[in-house]
Amino acid sequence: MDGAVMQPYVHDCSVMVREGFNTYTFRVFFKRHMYLKINTTVRAHPSVIFRGDLVIMKEGSRYDFINMLGRDSVVADWLVSR
Repeated sequence: MDGAVMQPYVHDCSVMVREGFNTYTFRVFFKRHMYLKINTTVRAHPSVIFRGDLVIMKEGSRYDFINMLGRDSVVADWLVSR
């Protein structure tokens, strides 16, 4: 993640998304600061500008992180837009 001098720490949070009977749990790592570069891949709304980096990983029940399969990437993309 870029900007170690300006923003030396990385925030993280767990996010649970429920879709019907399915539950998806992700860990979101991000850096956000007004002087970091604009991230053009993150677009929640045309008026929202995200400055920083973002990484999403799928959390598992037995292991900390597991591979994304099936609809995991679609749900993760939806999560970023929120």
